[in-house]
Amino acid sequence: MLVSRNLLTGVVTRRPGWTCLQVSDKDVFIGLSSGDVERLNPDSLQPMRRTHVFGKVIRGLHLFAAGTRLLVRPYRGIGSPSDYVILDAKTLKVLARFRLGWPKGATIDDTVTHSESGSTLVITANVRDASMMAMDLDGVVYVVAGSDGRILKKLRTEKPFSTAKLTPDGRQVVLSMHERGAFRVQPTILAIPTLNEVGTLPFAFSKVDSLEFDPSGRLLAGKRTDGLGFLWDFAKRQLIATLAPGAGIRSLKFSPDGDRIVTGSTNRTTTIWNSRNGDEVFSLRYDSLRQDDQSGDSASDYSVFSDDGSKIIMACTDGAVRIWSTVPWKDQDKAARK
Repeated sequence: MLVSRNLLTGVVTRRPGWTCLQVSDKDVFIGLSSGDVERLNPDSLQPMRRTHVFGKVIRGLHLFAAGTRLLVRPYRGIGSPSDYVILDAKTLKVLARFRLGWPKGATIDDTVTHSESGSTLVITANVRDASMMAMDLDGVVYVVAGSDGRILKKLRTEKPFSTAKLTPDGRQVVLSMHERGAFRVQPTILAIPTLNEVGTLPFAFSKVDSLEFDPSGRLLAGKRTDGLGFLWDFAKRQLIATLAPGAGIRSLKFSPDGDRIVTGSTNRTTTIWNSRNGDEVFSLRYDSLRQDDQSGDSASDYSVFSDDGSKIIMACTDGAVRIWSTVPWKDQDKAARK
């Protein structure tokens, strides 16, 4: 169920029947089982545009190029190639179609990362033999032009991926790989579009399953499978700090200006960090609204900054969405005037 709530009027709107979702600061996009894509009004959730893209269920939507383009992926059967479509996000007009091939009889899990300008897409996938579903065999990396879907480069590795992140300028991609389910390999830095190796991350990053760059591309933060976070000066190749909020980190995001990091943890705590030195600025903790909530300190929340950085939005395991101000009370009047 898709739910929209106007914070000024309190009006709540619901929309059922969608298969995947992507949200920008102005629009909501949904994929449908009919193979259609809709652009919705974020308040009323009523369709403003609709286009038929594929003759099968839509399984993935990815906004890029500052929200002006939308990558669409349908359901993929075992052994078949992956079809993609690039749409104009405003008109939903088809700009390009392309297809990526995989080994015969393989099943894949693909992820997409993009440069800030949207000129480059990097699509990574773990390829498994359909008869060995529990074992990742190897990984495949495609570099694709964000304008027309041209395949610029393909690389196949002997190790599967846990995560991939493109630098904001689109010149490098960081790949975190593992061996037979164990995160033992230091993440690799590859140049774009050649995919030549140009470096590695420190051993502390060997278990990361999530990576985030700050807007400038100078800082890189990662979340490990054991719940620890790390902050790295990507430009200088130096570890700045370890982020340890006292519970396992489940989400990690930079503020729009890159000065802060917000992490959501498994103990209903959201923490703000100074990205220059990794110091904790403050933390927020809440009590569950549900009396029957038995999740305790295993609760896993997701926290992000608002587009202007003045608020933190928390999606919480008790079914609530909480919004916190990041501006100190004594400075809120001044911030409002500014």
